[in-house]
Order: sequence, then structure tokens, then C-alpha cells
Amino acid sequence: MFNKIGLILQLSIFLWLNTGNSQNSNEYLSWFDQKVSPENTALYNGYLDDGEGDFERTRSFKNTQRYFKSYDFLNGSITYEGQTYTNQQIKYDLYQDELLLNLTSSRGSMVKVKPIKHRIDGFNLAGHKFISLSNFNDSKYEGFAEKKFTGSNFIFFTKYKKTRSERVVEKKVMFEYYESNYNLLYFKGNLHLIKRKKDLIKLFPEFKKEMKDYAIHNATAATDILNYLTRLNSLLSKKQ
Repeated sequence: MFNKIGLILQLSIFLWLNTGNSQNSNEYLSWFDQKVSPENTALYNGYLDDGEGDFERTRSFKNTQRYFKSYDFLNGSITYEGQTYTNQQIKYDLYQDELLLNLTSSRGSMVKVKPIKHRIDGFNLAGHKFISLSNFNDSKYEGFAEKKFTGSNFIFFTKYKKTRSERVVEKKVMFEYYESNYNLLYFKGNLHLIKRKKDLIKLFPEFKKEMKDYAIHNATAATDILNYLTRLNSLLSKKQ
């Protein structure tokens, strides 16, 4: 117990002294995670995996599965109840909109845990940064979304989602997953659904002419919404 208290005191002092130095802070968080027994962290405060995803692994059609990027666990970090845990093995289930962690116990065995969803502030996975939509107090949207673009006074997100259909093939139930992603823009305290570029024009009518001219003269703007947002952000910055 005293060792744990000592480690926590060391962590608190170090982070206070290194405020603003994210590289040193991340390195120390990794060291701290290695020193503290996994069972003593908040990550174990969750639900044991029911194994449904593993069951489907041999029952899903080729090139279709329920997770973000891969069936396999990927290295990442998670911020849970305000504490960041680095070097974690994570899966993001897009069908159930849940995270799954592959934790190592003090005995060296692996334990698959679903962390309590509303206690997750955000996570990084395979180079993608996700945050909890509950941070925005908008009951229309929940779960997690990837932060794709941060402007001067707006944030653009992609919400990943998968739906599932079932088919019987040779007396065996097979599953097929379909992407059902959508985009959100956080602007003036609200989340706005963005289905097409016209939705952006409705939010920023003062730039209607400039954005239409930009789309006509820039081929990438017609297919890449991030390119479009970059131009919009430039216009907003000049206005301020």
C-alpha cells in the first residue's frame, strides 16, 4: 500500500513539474503504468467480455468484421475517469460502440474487459484520436467519434458505425457488416450533422459564394471534405 502511495506522489510531483512537456509526461505515464499492478487501476472496473466477437471471427464473410481497422487488438491509450493509461491493447467494436481492453493481470494472464462506457473520456488507437461525444452534452449523439479537423472555432468529427445482417449458408449463420459512418461539426456549442457540403453552407451562409467558387476551381474540394474545411477555416480566420 505504501509503495502504491509513494508511486502516486511521485507521479503527481513529476506531472506538476513537467506541465506543458507532453513527451516527458507520456514517458512517465508509461513507467507508472508498468509499476502499478493492473488490478489496482480503474481499468479493471468494467465488464468481462462475453466473447461474442471471437465467436463471429469464423462466421463473418470475407473482408467484413465488426471492429475498427482489425479483429486483432491494437496498441493505443485510453483516458478513463480522468487518468490516461498508455501502451494498452484495445479493440473498438463499431457494431456495439464499445471498447474492449486486453489487460495483463499481475499473474501474467490476459483478461478481456469492457470498460464502463460513460467513464471513458477518449482514446487513441492506431494513430486515430477519439473522444466521447458525452463531453458535448448533446443527447442526440452518443458513443465516440474521431477528431478529424480542428478549426479556429469549430471541430469536425467522423462517427464510425457498423450495422449487421445475418444469412444462413450451409446451415450455418453467417454475419456481414456494413459501414454506416457520418460526420459531425461542433460549432457554437452544438453538434451538427454534416451529410454533404451544402450542410456547411447552411451553417456559414456568409461564405456561400466563396465556398462555391472554391469548389468549382479545386477538384479535390469536390471529394475531400477536409480540403473544403481547410478553406472554410481560412475564411473564418480572416474574418476574426
